[in-house]
Amino acid sequence: MSLFVRPIAALTIVTSLLACSTDSNLTTSQQTAERLRGTWAEPTTFPGESFSMTLDIQDTTVTGTGYFSYEAGPAGTLSITGTVSGEQVDLDVTYSTGWEEHFRGGVQLTVFSGDSWRTPVGDPAPFTLKRTTPPPGATPL
Repeated sequence: MSLFVRPIAALTIVTSLLACSTDSNLTTSQQTAERLRGTWAEPTTFPGESFSMTLDIQDTTVTGTGYFSYEAGPAGTLSITGTVSGEQVDLDVTYSTGWEEHFRGGVQLTVFSGDSWRTPVGDPAPFTLKRTTPPPGATPL
C-alpha cells in the first residue's frame, strides 16, 4: 500500500466502526428507559381482571397511562410517573380509585419484573408484566 492509501483506509475503518455503535452516546439509564417504552400487561387467568399500562420516555423520566379491572371489583384508569437510574426502574402508579402503588424492578426485552407495594401500607410482593407491543426498533412480523 502506498503511504497515501494507508491513512485513508484507516480513517474509513474508524468511521465505519463509529457509525455502527448507535448506542454509544446513550447512558445505561437511557438504554434501560428505551427498553421500557411501550405497552405492558400483567398476565392473568382470572376473567374480568386486567392491568395494563402504556409508558413513554423522555430521557430517563417515565410517564404513562393505563387501565385496571378486578373481578367483582372496581375498574378504572391509571396514571404513571417514574424514573430510571442505571438498570433500576421506579414507577409510581395512581389508580382512579385513589390507591397508590409503587413498582421497583428491571426490564428485559419482553419482561418487566421486580417488587410492588401499595401505600400507605403494604408489604412488597413480586410482580411481572409482559410486553404487549413490539420492542422499540423491532420490525413487527
